[in-house]
Amino acid sequence: MNPQVIFILKLILILTAGPLFIIAAILHAYARIKLKPPPEEMDAYYFEVEHMNPDLARYRKWTRSTYTAAIIAMAMLFLGLII
Repeated sequence: MNPQVIFILKLILILTAGPLFIIAAILHAYARIKLKPPPEEMDAYYFEVEHMNPDLARYRKWTRSTYTAAIIAMAMLFLGLII
């Protein structure tokens, strides 16, 4: 492959993955701190029916999606560094 093409590919990977990782990490911290339902509210739910709590469902959705975005961004950064 042409070295210029490899350089452009590395540049695109690093420039997109860096901000994606930072945004995902900030949003993940926000979801962990602000979206988690209070423990006294969660005591009323048993583990069999806690999926019915909309606050807990929103918390789990946001933490799972932001964690996945951070992992994808880290993989993109890794690819940008080893190419």
